[in-house]
Amino acid sequence: NFLNKYGAELLESCVEPVVIHHPKGHTIPRLDGKSLKTMMDFIERIKKDVSK
Repeated sequence: NFLNKYGAELLESCVEPVVIHHPKGHTIPRLDGKSLKTMMDFIERIKKDVSK
């Protein structure tokens, strides 16, 4: 994927980045159990931060 380089550069500017790797390019993939947990943990963390 030609955009991976730019995504990696963008990650360097994030404080606590959450990355879910998947083979489907820029489509929304079906997540396996591990990736789904990572995504749900991220959403819960954002919900906590917003409610402060």
